[in-house]
Amino acid sequence: MVDPDVQVVATAIPECTDPDDVSVTVKAFIQANLPMELLELLEKIIMEPSPFSDNKSLQNLLLLTAINSDKGKVVGYINKLQNYDPSEIAKIAIDKGLHEEAFTIYKKYEQHAQAINVLVEHIVSIDRGSDYANRVNKPEVWSRLAKAQLDVMRIKDSVGTWNSMKYSVLCSSITQILTSRLRTHPISPRSSKLRTMRINMMILYAISKWRARLSANQRSILSWLTLMPRLTDCTTWKTFWA
Repeated sequence: MVDPDVQVVATAIPECTDPDDVSVTVKAFIQANLPMELLELLEKIIMEPSPFSDNKSLQNLLLLTAINSDKGKVVGYINKLQNYDPSEIAKIAIDKGLHEEAFTIYKKYEQHAQAINVLVEHIVSIDRGSDYANRVNKPEVWSRLAKAQLDVMRIKDSVGTWNSMKYSVLCSSITQILTSRLRTHPISPRSSKLRTMRINMMILYAISKWRARLSANQRSILSWLTLMPRLTDCTTWKTFWA
């Protein structure tokens, strides 16, 4: 049962105009470990017209309290509030397993690279990532989607994603993705022949889609690479796209 004194305070404070009184009361609720009562208090202060409705610290506290105590309210707060720290709140939401809520924040504030990362890494939905990339049409989103498709060996989809990029973005993205993959999955004489073959075929197929746009020197290197039994040095690709 809630202490009657707490109820009185929770009713009176929203009508207060003294920031010191509000600050002291909020701290008291936190120290008394009354998260639900604190949530109710903050709702009245922020959601109803008051001198503190746009206070950034209080909006952050409202969201953090909800994340820890009443997860069902988080999305509503995210959509209604306008003056909280989106990057910080989204990170905390991810840490607490609230991936959809984090995605909603990133999407609302047009932090597209972070939004696509949540979709493909935390929510683990390549299809939703593809829909998002088509909607926002940003190079960094296409690039992250292509890498995610590549990681799960959805080669045809990954090539299609690359084809959706501008050529300059395509070259940059392929360089970054392949360099990263070769660094984390080094190909050596002990490597699986099947894995080596799949990586070779994947790279050559992707590049061949753009062969008509390659310089004479790049076409020469591409022809040479088709004869290689395995890829041994990712700097070859840096040279290729230079």
